[in-house]
Amino acid sequence: ASPPLHNVTVDNRLDTLQKEINVLCRKLTELTQREKPRRSSRDRSRERTRSTSRRRTTPAICWYHQMFGYRARKCLQPCRFNRASNRYPRVSMATASTHIMPENSRLFYIQDRTTGAQFLVDTGAEISVVPPFNEERKNINPSLVLRAANKSDIKTYGKRQLSLDFGRGASYRWNFVIADVSMPIIGIDFLCNFDLLVDSRRHRLINGSQTTSIRGILTEAVSMNLVIDKSRGDPYKLLLREFPELVNVTYNKADLKHSIQHHIVTNGPPIKARPRRLDPKRLAIAKRNSTS
Repeated sequence: ASPPLHNVTVDNRLDTLQKEINVLCRKLTELTQREKPRRSSRDRSRERTRSTSRRRTTPAICWYHQMFGYRARKCLQPCRFNRASNRYPRVSMATASTHIMPENSRLFYIQDRTTGAQFLVDTGAEISVVPPFNEERKNINPSLVLRAANKSDIKTYGKRQLSLDFGRGASYRWNFVIADVSMPIIGIDFLCNFDLLVDSRRHRLINGSQTTSIRGILTEAVSMNLVIDKSRGDPYKLLLREFPELVNVTYNKADLKHSIQHHIVTNGPPIKARPRRLDPKRLAIAKRNSTS
C-alpha cells in the first residue's frame, strides 16, 4: 500500500527546508572566513595609527628654545632646534594625540607652525601675554599691572606684535602684553577678536565664521586667571595699602611700651560653675521625683 498523500507532502517540505538551511550555513561560513582577515588588517592599521600618534606627541624642541628661540642660553636634550637657520621642526597639530594625558585636565596648547612655540589657551585670562626677553625687562610699564589667581601682582613690560600660524590657512596677528609669566597665554581678548570658540572636550579651537577647527595638545597646566588690576588709581585702596594692619590680622611679639590693661568688671553670682555632687537632701528629693 502506498503511504498517505499528506505524509509525502510533509517529507518533501522537510527536505526542502533542510537543503535551504544547509545553503545558509555554508554561506555564513564563507562570510565569516572573509571577514576575519579584514578585521585583522583593520586592527593592525589602528595599532599603527596609535603608535604613530604617540611618537608625534614627543616634544621636538626643548622648553628654552620654545620660549626664547635663538636667544636661548640653555638647551635640554633631545632638542631638534636648528640654531643656524633659527627654525623649529614642524609639528602636525591635526595628528597630535591627547589620549595619554590625564582625563581630568581641561586646558590645552596650540602650536605656532612658524616658530614651534606653544600657547596655552586660557579662557580665564583677560588678556593675552608672552614672557619677556632679558632686554625687555628694563622697560617696566607701571600703568598696567596684572593680577593672578593667587592675588599676586604681575609686572608688564609693554607689548609685542606676533603673527601666528595655527594651520588651516589662516594667520593671526595680535599685540601680546609682555608680562612675568612662564609660558605664552592666549586669553579671552584674542579669542573674541578672531571669533574662536573653545572646545574643551575635544581640545581644539573652532572658527565660528569658517566652521574650521585648530587641534590642540592637552596639558596639566593650571589656569592663572590673569586680570587687569584696576585698583591702582583708587584712592581708598591706596590708603588701605599704606596701613595693611587695619585689614589684616597681625601678631606683634614686640615688648609693649605702656602699662595699660583692659578688663571687664562683673557683679553677682557666677553664670557658670563646674559640675559637683548634689546635697544629700536635694539628691533624695530628685530621686524620689524621678521614680514617682
